[in-house]
Amino acid sequence: MNTTLKYGLLAGVLTSAVLVGLHFISFELSQSFSGQLFFGLVFPIIFMVLAIKVERQNQEGFISFGEGLKTAFLVYMISALIIGISQYVLYQTFTDDTWTRIVDMQRANAEGIMKMVGGDQVAMDDALDQEFTIDKMKSSMSGIGAFMIGLFGNAIIGLIVSLIVAAIMKRNPNA
Repeated sequence: MNTTLKYGLLAGVLTSAVLVGLHFISFELSQSFSGQLFFGLVFPIIFMVLAIKVERQNQEGFISFGEGLKTAFLVYMISALIIGISQYVLYQTFTDDTWTRIVDMQRANAEGIMKMVGGDQVAMDDALDQEFTIDKMKSSMSGIGAFMIGLFGNAIIGLIVSLIVAAIMKRNPNA
């Protein structure tokens, strides 16, 4: 099996399993930005590094920046695709009660930010009432459009992370 495919699948399946498991263990953490960012980056980065190491071994201990970048980016995107599909499937199982909990959590986060910057309470309440509804939350998180936007965002993040990983992991024969 191709190294990038192997490690991308491993990263995606492992991350998806952790995120789905977290959904049942600690729903609030599974929906938090920091939780998703942590698990969505840590596991893929580990597998990006492992894939580059294998590719470097296959090339007699050397790997160029370009080869490392390609390997890391493909691992990240395969992982992101699997994670996105698993989240899409998971979101389809949410009940109205689950969506209400998500709306309440997102609303509380937004309200905290608005209070930090000194927003007017009446204006904040109006904005929060308009923006944080179950229908808007469902459409922004669980639709095909949200899935595609997520992939695009992951491509940008994946490219940045891949550039860093490839720069660190490269080993040229004349160095």
